[in-house]
Amino acid sequence: MDRDLLYPGQIGLVENFLDAFKSSMIGIGITSEAILGQSTQVFGLAATALSNTALAASAFAVSIGRGAIFSFQETDPNAYGVLGPDTATSILKTGINLAATQIGIANAAPAAAGYSINYLVSAQFQEADANAVNLPFYNAGGAPTITTENATRTQRVVFQVTGGTMAATGSQTTPPAPAGAVPLYVVTITNGQGEVAAGDIAVAPGAPFISTLTSLSALIDTLQTGLALEVATRTAEQGNLKTSIGVYATTTLTQSQQGSFVEIDAGSAITLNLPTPVAQAGAFFRILNASSFAQALKTPNGGIFTGPGGNGTATVTILPGQLIEAISDNTAWVLSSLGAPAVHYLATQSGTIAAVAGANYTLAEASVSFPAFSRTGAFRVRGRLLAQGSMTGSATSRQNFCSSLSDGTATFFTGASWLVTSAFEGDNWAVSDYFESSGTYAPGASVTFTMSTATAGGTADFTISGSFFELFVVEA
Repeated sequence: MDRDLLYPGQIGLVENFLDAFKSSMIGIGITSEAILGQSTQVFGLAATALSNTALAASAFAVSIGRGAIFSFQETDPNAYGVLGPDTATSILKTGINLAATQIGIANAAPAAAGYSINYLVSAQFQEADANAVNLPFYNAGGAPTITTENATRTQRVVFQVTGGTMAATGSQTTPPAPAGAVPLYVVTITNGQGEVAAGDIAVAPGAPFISTLTSLSALIDTLQTGLALEVATRTAEQGNLKTSIGVYATTTLTQSQQGSFVEIDAGSAITLNLPTPVAQAGAFFRILNASSFAQALKTPNGGIFTGPGGNGTATVTILPGQLIEAISDNTAWVLSSLGAPAVHYLATQSGTIAAVAGANYTLAEASVSFPAFSRTGAFRVRGRLLAQGSMTGSATSRQNFCSSLSDGTATFFTGASWLVTSAFEGDNWAVSDYFESSGTYAPGASVTFTMSTATAGGTADFTISGSFFELFVVEA
């Protein structure tokens, strides 16, 4: 905000005083604009009914209380003393109504029985020079010159009343606000009415009232109460995430179960059927595949799944460990994946291999097939080998062995090709190592992996009692 500089001994100029007033107005205007913007808004200005004798010239009247109007206006459309006009810039100005203002509505009620008229009370910002006083001016030739001038530039709210057209009660219309004004209230006067009652006054459509902090607090309380009621209603109708449904076989969910958490714990591949999404906007299910099998999710009546997790068909696959949410858009189920699947597959084989020096023995191979995985990108396979055995002979026994994983094209194992272990009589032993496939698999691939374990060298008293791989899917 600009400020004039004055110095000791300087003869003050009238411009300095006018600049101070103008700068204050501009500073307040910009602050108001930062809060309210540039559109016209009103604060306060509550309307109350008056008796039919309140105003001598009007049979019907209302009182408009304390308040203000905020209006975006030219800084000074008329000359501000010696500073002249300033129409190059505009600010948000404040028109004030400090005391209640009585407004006449009409002299008489509609004459026709069964008829009414709507009267619109509107408000407008008005800036005017007022408070004319006799001011003395310096006269170098003699006595001061006395001139009558306006001493104040006022900014006020002015009110207008616009009458509508008489019509059958219930069909009367409200006239628009005059140019430059904003609507505040509609006052309805009906045939046979004696004076305005509180129920005859309504806030006009489009009235730009703003709220005080106190009323905003009350509004927030009301919204919170309404939200709590809505949550309670939806909970009663559709359940909530505290309602858990366990699914162990092919199941069809119902509309009454909407909003539930569904956990698939089946011991085999099943189909989970959803109810229709049609005319069920906002209904949802949160579904976790807690099984170790890929499960089918199906929508009825020829519908489709859409969204990032959908594929445009009536059936999608939920992978082991995957959590998804299905939300109705009133036509289809929209899927959203809430977490990457923690896919975990086991390939195990057990049995005893009697290790004989100089000979190779292989465990019976065990295979695991990965279902179609990853709708969004390529994936790798990461795994952990664990092999175990025991020593049944005397003294110290040694054995070399190798475990491997093959996808039919390549064999993966990041550890040493042959692991060598020793054991004393009666000991049990175990080894562990990790691997990751060097290549990647395309989205939607279904791959069969084969595990095998071979031995070479060592003694006949050294046995491998079993080995297994834990396989995990990771995004490439």
